[in-house]
Amino acid sequence: GGVDRATLTFLVDSYDEEADEAESLGDKLALGQVTRGKINEIDAALNRIRDGKYGICEKCGKEIEEEVLAISPESRFCKNCKRK
Repeated sequence: GGVDRATLTFLVDSYDEEADEAESLGDKLALGQVTRGKINEIDAALNRIRDGKYGICEKCGKEIEEEVLAISPESRFCKNCKRK
């Protein structure tokens, strides 16, 4: 009785392939979520530009430093408030 070696090898290979596909799909979904989040942040920054509030910290109301905006143009907070 039992499973022969060829069948066992086939099952293990199939499992490995499915696991790889599941991991790849998980990576793509995670990347999609990050991308979607970034797009939402950019949209919010565009709305702030339209409203005349771009570059103003949402917590303290002071101007966001140029160096912060240069690195992350969609930033909502100044350096000081980001640290809090």
